[in-house]
Amino acid sequence: MKSNYKKGLVSIIISAFCFAAIGTLGVLLFNGGAGPLTLLAGRFAIASLMLFLTLLVWDKKLFIVKREDIKWFLLSGLILFVHLLSFWYGFNIVRSVSIQYALFFLYPIWTAILSSVFQKDKISKVIPLCLLIGVIGILLTLGIIPNGVSFVPLAGVVFGVLTSILWSLYYFSNQYLVNKYNSFTVLFYNFLFVFLLCLFVQPIYITISQITFQTIWYLLALGFISTFMSYLFLHFALRFNGSVLSSIQNMVLPFLGSLLAFLVLKQTMTIYQILGGGLIIFNIYLLNRWSK
Repeated sequence: MKSNYKKGLVSIIISAFCFAAIGTLGVLLFNGGAGPLTLLAGRFAIASLMLFLTLLVWDKKLFIVKREDIKWFLLSGLILFVHLLSFWYGFNIVRSVSIQYALFFLYPIWTAILSSVFQKDKISKVIPLCLLIGVIGILLTLGIIPNGVSFVPLAGVVFGVLTSILWSLYYFSNQYLVNKYNSFTVLFYNFLFVFLLCLFVQPIYITISQITFQTIWYLLALGFISTFMSYLFLHFALRFNGSVLSSIQNMVLPFLGSLLAFLVLKQTMTIYQILGGGLIIFNIYLLNRWSK
Protein backbone atom coordinates (compact mmCIF):
# COMPACT_ATOMS: atom_id res chain seq x y z
CA MET A 1 0.00 0.00 0.00
CA LYS A 2 2.73 2.44 1.06
CA SER A 3 4.88 1.58 -1.98
CA ASN A 4 1.94 2.04 -4.37
CA TYR A 5 1.06 5.37 -2.77
CA LYS A 6 4.58 6.69 -3.34
CA LYS A 7 4.57 5.45 -6.95
CA GLY A 8 1.23 7.15 -7.51
CA LEU A 9 2.49 10.39 -5.94
CA VAL A 10 5.61 10.47 -8.12
CA SER A 11 3.48 9.71 -11.20
CA ILE A 12 1.02 12.53 -10.49
CA ILE A 13 3.84 15.04 -9.91
CA ILE A 14 5.46 14.14 -13.25
CA SER A 15 2.05 14.37 -14.91
CA ALA A 16 1.45 17.79 -13.34
CA PHE A 17 4.83 19.06 -14.58
CA CYS A 18 3.91 17.97 -18.11
CA PHE A 19 0.44 19.53 -17.89
CA ALA A 20 1.85 22.78 -16.49
CA ALA A 21 2.97 23.98 -19.94
CA ILE A 22 -0.44 23.56 -21.55
CA GLY A 23 -1.78 27.07 -20.83
CA THR A 24 1.22 28.86 -22.31
CA LEU A 25 1.31 26.63 -25.39
CA GLY A 26 -2.42 27.09 -25.89
CA VAL A 27 -2.12 30.89 -25.84
CA LEU A 28 0.76 30.74 -28.36
CA LEU A 29 -1.33 28.55 -30.67
CA PHE A 30 -4.38 30.79 -30.42
CA ASN A 31 -2.22 33.86 -31.11
CA GLY A 32 -0.82 32.05 -34.16
CA GLY A 33 -4.33 31.70 -35.63
CA ALA A 34 -5.21 28.14 -34.58
CA GLY A 35 -8.68 27.44 -33.17
CA PRO A 36 -9.60 25.03 -30.35
CA LEU A 37 -10.49 22.17 -32.71
CA THR A 38 -7.25 22.58 -34.66
CA LEU A 39 -5.33 22.49 -31.38
CA LEU A 40 -7.10 19.30 -30.32
CA ALA A 41 -6.82 17.58 -33.71
CA GLY A 42 -3.10 18.29 -34.05
CA ARG A 43 -2.32 17.48 -30.44
CA PHE A 44 -4.10 14.12 -30.41
CA ALA A 45 -2.94 13.13 -33.88
CA ILE A 46 0.65 13.38 -32.62
CA ALA A 47 -0.09 11.56 -29.36
CA SER A 48 -2.09 8.81 -31.13
CA LEU A 49 0.76 8.19 -33.59
CA MET A 50 3.28 7.94 -30.75
CA LEU A 51 1.10 5.43 -28.87
CA PHE A 52 0.45 3.42 -32.04
CA LEU A 53 4.19 3.06 -32.66
CA THR A 54 4.76 2.21 -28.99
CA LEU A 55 2.20 -0.63 -29.05
CA LEU A 56 3.45 -1.83 -32.44
CA VAL A 57 7.03 -2.18 -31.19
CA TRP A 58 6.27 -3.30 -27.64
CA ASP A 59 3.46 -5.86 -28.02
CA LYS A 60 0.84 -6.01 -30.78
CA LYS A 61 -1.49 -7.96 -28.47
CA LEU A 62 -2.05 -4.75 -26.52
CA PHE A 63 -4.26 -3.52 -29.38
CA ILE A 64 -6.83 -6.20 -28.51
CA VAL A 65 -9.79 -5.30 -26.28
CA LYS A 66 -12.77 -7.41 -25.21
CA ARG A 67 -16.06 -6.84 -27.02
CA GLU A 68 -17.96 -6.12 -23.81
CA ASP A 69 -15.50 -3.31 -22.98
CA ILE A 70 -15.81 -1.46 -26.30
CA LYS A 71 -18.68 0.62 -24.90
CA TRP A 72 -16.43 1.72 -22.02
CA PHE A 73 -13.68 2.78 -24.41
CA LEU A 74 -16.18 4.74 -26.52
CA LEU A 75 -17.71 6.38 -23.43
CA SER A 76 -14.30 7.28 -22.02
CA GLY A 77 -13.17 8.79 -25.34
CA LEU A 78 -16.42 10.75 -25.73
CA ILE A 79 -16.17 12.19 -22.19
CA LEU A 80 -12.56 13.20 -22.85
CA PHE A 81 -13.50 14.86 -26.16
CA VAL A 82 -16.35 16.92 -24.67
CA HIS A 83 -14.17 17.81 -21.68
CA LEU A 84 -11.40 19.08 -23.95
CA LEU A 85 -13.81 21.08 -26.09
CA SER A 86 -15.25 22.65 -22.97
CA PHE A 87 -11.79 23.45 -21.57
CA TRP A 88 -10.41 25.11 -24.71
CA TYR A 89 -13.57 26.98 -25.69
CA GLY A 90 -13.80 28.24 -22.13
CA PHE A 91 -10.14 29.20 -22.19
CA ASN A 92 -10.64 30.98 -25.51
CA ILE A 93 -13.40 33.06 -23.86
CA VAL A 94 -11.70 33.77 -20.55
CA ARG A 95 -8.08 33.99 -21.85
CA SER A 96 -6.85 33.71 -18.25
CA VAL A 97 -4.85 30.71 -17.07
CA SER A 98 -5.56 31.61 -13.42
CA ILE A 99 -9.34 31.74 -13.75
CA GLN A 100 -9.47 28.65 -15.95
CA TYR A 101 -7.37 26.65 -13.49
CA ALA A 102 -9.43 27.91 -10.52
CA LEU A 103 -12.63 26.61 -12.16
CA PHE A 104 -11.00 23.42 -13.41
CA PHE A 105 -9.63 22.47 -9.98
CA LEU A 106 -13.10 22.10 -8.59
CA TYR A 107 -12.87 18.59 -10.02
CA PRO A 108 -11.37 16.92 -6.89
CA ILE A 109 -14.57 17.95 -5.06
CA TRP A 110 -16.76 16.44 -7.80
CA THR A 111 -14.58 13.31 -7.76
CA ALA A 112 -15.07 12.82 -4.03
CA ILE A 113 -18.84 13.33 -4.38
CA LEU A 114 -19.13 10.91 -7.32
CA SER A 115 -17.02 8.33 -5.49
CA SER A 116 -19.29 8.54 -2.46
CA VAL A 117 -22.56 8.44 -4.44
CA PHE A 118 -21.85 5.92 -7.20
CA GLN A 119 -19.12 3.72 -5.76
CA LYS A 120 -20.40 3.91 -2.18
CA ASP A 121 -16.86 4.71 -1.00
CA LYS A 122 -16.57 5.87 2.58
CA ILE A 123 -14.90 9.28 2.55
CA SER A 124 -12.48 9.71 5.44
CA LYS A 125 -12.65 12.93 7.45
CA VAL A 126 -9.19 13.85 6.16
CA ILE A 127 -10.47 14.09 2.54
CA PRO A 128 -12.77 17.16 3.03
CA LEU A 129 -9.98 18.81 5.05
CA CYS A 130 -7.47 18.17 2.25
CA LEU A 131 -9.94 19.48 -0.33
CA LEU A 132 -10.40 22.71 1.63
CA ILE A 133 -6.65 23.22 2.15
CA GLY A 134 -5.98 22.40 -1.50
CA VAL A 135 -8.54 24.88 -2.83
CA ILE A 136 -7.17 27.67 -0.60
CA GLY A 137 -3.63 26.80 -1.71
CA ILE A 138 -4.63 26.94 -5.38
CA LEU A 139 -6.41 30.30 -4.99
CA LEU A 140 -3.30 31.72 -3.29
CA THR A 141 -0.98 30.27 -5.93
CA LEU A 142 -3.10 31.67 -8.77
CA GLY A 143 -3.25 35.11 -7.15
CA ILE A 144 -7.03 35.07 -6.83
CA ILE A 145 -6.44 35.47 -3.09
CA PRO A 146 -6.00 38.36 -2.28
CA ASN A 147 -6.27 40.09 -5.68
CA GLY A 148 -9.69 38.81 -6.70
CA VAL A 149 -10.70 38.58 -10.36
CA SER A 150 -11.92 41.01 -12.95
CA PHE A 151 -15.16 40.47 -14.89
CA VAL A 152 -15.51 36.89 -16.17
CA PRO A 153 -18.08 36.15 -18.92
CA LEU A 154 -20.82 33.81 -17.76
CA ALA A 155 -20.15 31.49 -20.71
CA GLY A 156 -16.55 31.12 -19.53
CA VAL A 157 -17.70 30.18 -16.03
CA VAL A 158 -20.17 27.61 -17.40
CA PHE A 159 -17.49 26.03 -19.60
CA GLY A 160 -15.05 25.99 -16.66
CA VAL A 161 -17.46 24.22 -14.29
CA LEU A 162 -18.50 21.77 -17.02
CA THR A 163 -14.82 21.05 -17.66
CA SER A 164 -14.22 20.10 -14.03
CA ILE A 165 -17.28 17.81 -13.87
CA LEU A 166 -16.34 16.03 -17.10
CA TRP A 167 -12.76 15.54 -15.93
CA SER A 168 -14.10 13.80 -12.80
CA LEU A 169 -16.23 11.54 -15.01
CA TYR A 170 -13.17 10.79 -17.15
CA TYR A 171 -11.30 9.73 -14.00
CA PHE A 172 -14.06 7.27 -13.13
CA SER A 173 -14.46 5.81 -16.61
CA ASN A 174 -10.72 5.23 -16.81
CA GLN A 175 -10.51 3.81 -13.29
CA TYR A 176 -12.43 0.79 -14.62
CA LEU A 177 -10.32 0.44 -17.78
CA VAL A 178 -6.85 0.81 -16.21
CA ASN A 179 -7.68 -2.06 -13.85
CA LYS A 180 -8.22 -4.36 -16.85
CA TYR A 181 -5.90 -3.08 -19.59
CA ASN A 182 -2.44 -1.66 -20.06
CA SER A 183 -2.38 2.14 -19.76
CA PHE A 184 -0.95 2.43 -23.29
CA THR A 185 -3.95 0.54 -24.66
CA VAL A 186 -6.49 2.73 -22.87
CA LEU A 187 -4.78 5.96 -23.91
CA PHE A 188 -4.32 4.89 -27.53
CA TYR A 189 -8.04 4.32 -28.05
CA ASN A 190 -8.96 7.43 -26.04
CA PHE A 191 -6.65 9.61 -28.12
CA LEU A 192 -7.61 8.01 -31.44
CA PHE A 193 -11.31 8.53 -30.71
CA VAL A 194 -10.74 12.19 -29.81
CA PHE A 195 -8.75 12.73 -33.00
CA LEU A 196 -11.44 11.13 -35.19
CA LEU A 197 -14.18 13.18 -33.53
CA CYS A 198 -12.17 16.36 -34.20
CA LEU A 199 -11.97 15.45 -37.89
CA PHE A 200 -15.71 14.77 -37.93
CA VAL A 201 -16.59 18.13 -36.33
CA GLN A 202 -14.09 20.24 -38.29
CA PRO A 203 -13.04 19.41 -41.90
CA ILE A 204 -9.38 18.47 -42.20
CA TYR A 205 -8.63 21.24 -44.71
CA ILE A 206 -9.58 23.86 -42.11
CA THR A 207 -7.32 22.19 -39.56
CA ILE A 208 -4.38 22.12 -41.98
CA SER A 209 -4.96 25.74 -43.04
CA GLN A 210 -4.59 26.92 -39.42
CA ILE A 211 -1.25 25.18 -38.86
CA THR A 212 1.85 27.20 -39.78
CA PHE A 213 5.56 26.49 -39.55
CA GLN A 214 5.63 28.45 -36.29
CA THR A 215 2.62 26.82 -34.61
CA ILE A 216 3.55 23.25 -35.54
CA TRP A 217 6.34 23.32 -32.96
CA TYR A 218 3.83 24.27 -30.28
CA LEU A 219 1.62 21.39 -31.42
CA LEU A 220 4.53 18.95 -31.22
CA ALA A 221 5.23 20.10 -27.66
CA LEU A 222 1.54 19.75 -26.77
CA GLY A 223 1.35 16.31 -28.36
CA PHE A 224 4.42 14.86 -26.67
CA ILE A 225 4.80 16.66 -23.33
CA SER A 226 1.30 17.83 -22.40
CA THR A 227 -0.58 14.86 -23.88
CA PHE A 228 1.45 11.67 -24.31
CA MET A 229 3.61 12.08 -21.18
CA SER A 230 1.05 13.82 -18.96
CA TYR A 231 -1.82 11.39 -19.57
CA LEU A 232 0.46 8.36 -19.32
CA PHE A 233 1.69 9.28 -15.85
CA LEU A 234 -1.83 10.29 -14.85
CA HIS A 235 -2.96 6.76 -15.70
CA PHE A 236 -0.14 5.30 -13.63
CA ALA A 237 -1.35 7.44 -10.70
CA LEU A 238 -4.94 6.21 -11.15
CA ARG A 239 -3.70 2.62 -11.17
CA PHE A 240 -1.73 3.07 -7.94
CA ASN A 241 -3.88 5.46 -5.87
CA GLY A 242 -7.35 5.60 -7.39
CA SER A 243 -9.39 8.60 -8.52
CA VAL A 244 -9.98 10.51 -5.26
CA LEU A 245 -6.39 10.52 -3.96
CA SER A 246 -4.96 11.22 -7.42
CA SER A 247 -7.28 14.18 -7.95
CA ILE A 248 -6.24 15.78 -4.63
CA GLN A 249 -2.54 15.12 -5.30
CA ASN A 250 -2.93 16.73 -8.72
CA MET A 251 -3.81 20.03 -7.03
CA VAL A 252 -0.04 20.59 -6.96
CA LEU A 253 -0.21 21.47 -10.69
CA PRO A 254 -0.75 25.28 -10.41
CA PHE A 255 2.14 25.61 -7.97
CA LEU A 256 4.43 23.59 -10.26
CA GLY A 257 3.41 25.89 -13.14
CA SER A 258 4.43 28.93 -11.08
CA LEU A 259 7.67 27.22 -10.06
CA LEU A 260 8.52 26.42 -13.69
CA ALA A 261 7.85 30.03 -14.68
CA PHE A 262 10.18 31.16 -11.88
CA LEU A 263 12.97 28.75 -12.80
CA VAL A 264 12.75 28.88 -16.61
CA LEU A 265 11.20 32.23 -17.46
CA LYS A 266 12.73 34.11 -14.47
CA GLN A 267 9.31 35.34 -13.37
CA THR A 268 9.03 36.50 -9.77
CA MET A 269 7.12 34.51 -7.17
CA THR A 270 4.94 36.40 -4.72
CA ILE A 271 4.65 35.60 -1.04
CA TYR A 272 1.09 34.41 -1.72
CA GLN A 273 2.30 31.89 -4.31
CA ILE A 274 4.91 30.57 -1.87
CA LEU A 275 2.28 30.34 0.88
CA GLY A 276 -0.14 28.58 -1.49
CA GLY A 277 2.57 26.15 -2.54
CA GLY A 278 3.32 25.45 1.13
CA LEU A 279 -0.33 24.64 1.80
CA ILE A 280 -0.49 22.30 -1.21
CA ILE A 281 2.69 20.48 -0.13
CA PHE A 282 1.30 20.23 3.43
CA ASN A 283 -1.84 18.75 1.87
CA ILE A 284 0.21 15.98 0.26
CA TYR A 285 1.92 15.38 3.60
CA LEU A 286 -1.49 14.93 5.27
CA LEU A 287 -2.53 12.41 2.60
CA ASN A 288 0.75 10.57 3.06
CA ARG A 289 0.22 10.31 6.82
CA TRP A 290 -3.38 9.19 6.31
CA SER A 291 -2.39 6.54 3.74
CA LYS A 292 -0.14 4.88 6.32
